[in-house]
Amino acid sequence: MMRVVNKNKDTALHDAAREGHAAVVKLLLEADNNWPHEANEVGEIPLYLAAERGSTTLVAMILDNCHPSALGGYHHKGPCGRTPLHAAVQWGKPVKIDWSRWIVKDAITS
Repeated sequence: MMRVVNKNKDTALHDAAREGHAAVVKLLLEADNNWPHEANEVGEIPLYLAAERGSTTLVAMILDNCHPSALGGYHHKGPCGRTPLHAAVQWGKPVKIDWSRWIVKDAITS
């Protein structure tokens, strides 16, 4: 059920991240933190959606609980070639997360 996509190629995790539902995001990540977070039809992954909306809680939850390979790496290019970090900054939604710890984890496990 978690991996089912709608007409926009959004999963339940996309929707939960977009709407800021931390409890649902946590539940979905606990159920399976290694399945690939595919981009929807406009190129957004759940991490991108959480960052774009400035949700420090959701960004940290996704980074801390997902294997980097499931996310496509920190370098995932979303809409207009923006990464999740670009999205957080560009939309004026500062996400105060130590991104470097995740970038290092991605480099080590790749």
